[in-house]
Amino acid sequence: MHVYRSIDDFTPPQEGMSIFIGKADALHLGHIALISEMLQLSDKLDSKAGILSLIPDASNPIFDSESLRFILTEEERQSFLSNWPIDYLIYQKMTREFTSIAPNDFVTQILVDKLAIRGVVVGWDFKFGLSRGGDTELLARLSPELGFRLKIIKPVMVDDRPVKTTLIRELLDMGKVRDAWRLLGYPFFVSGIVVEGKGLGRELGFPTANIQVPPEKILPRKGVYVGRALFDDTCKWGLINVGTRPTVSDEEKINVEIWLKDFSGELYGSSIKIEFFTFVREEKKFSSMDELKIQVEKDKRDLESFIGI
Repeated sequence: MHVYRSIDDFTPPQEGMSIFIGKADALHLGHIALISEMLQLSDKLDSKAGILSLIPDASNPIFDSESLRFILTEEERQSFLSNWPIDYLIYQKMTREFTSIAPNDFVTQILVDKLAIRGVVVGWDFKFGLSRGGDTELLARLSPELGFRLKIIKPVMVDDRPVKTTLIRELLDMGKVRDAWRLLGYPFFVSGIVVEGKGLGRELGFPTANIQVPPEKILPRKGVYVGRALFDDTCKWGLINVGTRPTVSDEEKINVEIWLKDFSGELYGSSIKIEFFTFVREEKKFSSMDELKIQVEKDKRDLESFIGI
């Protein structure tokens, strides 16, 4: 898979290309349906297969700070998509200039002229161009005239609700990681490097691995979760804490750390992936370290109950 940082860097293949257009920032079940349809269309048209991933840009005032944080980082997306027979992944920042393109010009100048599309796959609610004035109806009107095939995919439904990134974000904000898992098709996770912390967990008898999470990564609601860690071809269950550790620290920075069951080694500097399985409790400030230790022992029992020990 060839990765491009901008449409301007891309040279279209002679065979033309079939593409899925969208933010693709979660690669949830809806996105997977779109990608699968795009690959089928690419085979039918004997064209290359590509994804145009639209990225909110900090310089554009139409995006707030939450728009600049993602369920999957760009690196995680690329890792995920490398398992698919996709020829091109093209990132495009949605700068003020890019989002000011008239919808008709977006189709003719971007899709046809710059990307040489032969097929386009979009979701039922896809909007594009100035003031989001372009939609699937416009694409349907222009496709015969401009010579490309169009596939509009109906929403994937889970529990009578369409699978959408906004819904998954809401579930994560509430700590409902199990519900988010059902819509994503995989457990929500964070990945990063294990960094040295203050060693407070070790002093209390439950050492944790502190994860340096990329700043653009969405985090779920503050609290304690059952999860598992994958590192060095190893998988270990544990308790994840997302929060500021108010009992032992006055810092406001949100940290992600995991206590691993049946593990006693050192992980500093290691790459680690932490999957969230279920919410255990909210983060709280305890009146004493003894009270915190008692709560952690209860949390460990919740972990053992979840994994069936």
